[in-house]
Amino acid sequence: MRLVYFAHFAGGTDGSSATDADLTAALRARGVDVVVLAPFRRPTSFPGGSVAAARLRRLLLALPGYVRMVRAGLRLARDPGTRIASQYHVFHPATAVAFLVARLRGRPLVVRPHNLQPHSYRSRAEAVVNRALFRVYRPILRHRGTTLLVSSEEWRSQAAALGLPPERAFVLPDNVTPIPGPTDEERRRLRESLGVGDSRVVLKAGSFTKEGTAVFVGALRHLGRPEVKGVVVADAGWGDAFRGEARRQGVEDNLLVLGPRANLEVRRLMALADVCVGLLTDHPMARGAVPRNTLEAMAAGRPVVLCRGVVASSLIENGVNGLLVPPGDVAALADALARILGDARFAATLGREARRTIDTRFHSDVVAARLQAILEALPPSDR
Repeated sequence: MRLVYFAHFAGGTDGSSATDADLTAALRARGVDVVVLAPFRRPTSFPGGSVAAARLRRLLLALPGYVRMVRAGLRLARDPGTRIASQYHVFHPATAVAFLVARLRGRPLVVRPHNLQPHSYRSRAEAVVNRALFRVYRPILRHRGTTLLVSSEEWRSQAAALGLPPERAFVLPDNVTPIPGPTDEERRRLRESLGVGDSRVVLKAGSFTKEGTAVFVGALRHLGRPEVKGVVVADAGWGDAFRGEARRQGVEDNLLVLGPRANLEVRRLMALADVCVGLLTDHPMARGAVPRNTLEAMAAGRPVVLCRGVVASSLIENGVNGLLVPPGDVAALADALARILGDARFAATLGREARRTIDTRFHSDVVAARLQAILEALPPSDR
């Protein structure tokens, strides 16, 4: 079986590209002929940024590439055994291009949303654009030839609420492939390069919201332990927000903000963390997400803490493979961090069970087997 996968980024250094790369590699290992089409000729990533100039620049740079994708897709889709799939986000035209090819060749389309909800946004401007674009995409997602792959049962319910046919929505968990951890010597050198020395490291990489920034910094202040260092990996905008909040709360010495890092670098940083922190509020942007950074932290065997009431919390059995805290609760987050930092045996148990959760439910090999079964069950034509 051949799978033609339409992506906005392919082989890039962002989390979504890494998710796709892990999955396509696992499919190839299972004998699936995977061809990835993307608008950029070389692996590309644009770190950070919100709606407006940065995204418009991406689109303009990508336009010739999308034309190439249509041509290549039409050629590859001549074979009736070909399946067509696409990553999906309302800012990325890859799904629209894949849909055009699927319609012209009469092939079913499989869409894997990284972010399905049209009210997921960081700013008011982004919310307006997101909702407008979702109205354009809804006919694609509702088409009888389109199958949705959603990451959880909660998202399957959301598909129905958004007017998308639940009978054509299948649960396919987000995936991650664990990587070998650094050696003791590599870990020591990395700590020295960051200047964290023997500090206890609380890492936050992604899953940012304005309210969550205040909660994270507030928990560091509430802990009141100079040997505990909060390390944040963020783009310039979020980095400034964390620094400003740390100044406001008087804990600048307890916070280290790093600039954008390639996904593989972030995963290496996780090996330094005594605990990793995920979503901390039930902001609309975060409500439906299963963030890659949480999966990666669990795959690295790190204890994780995040808030209840978001889809990501379905990964966690409280006290078994991680800890859950109420959204926006500074004291509860500080108590959870103190519990992990103060009990090495408990922390090791959480990390071990977190890795077991990944291996049994979210490992790319497990998810690839599920996806292959879904693809093989599709008819060769939707006409």
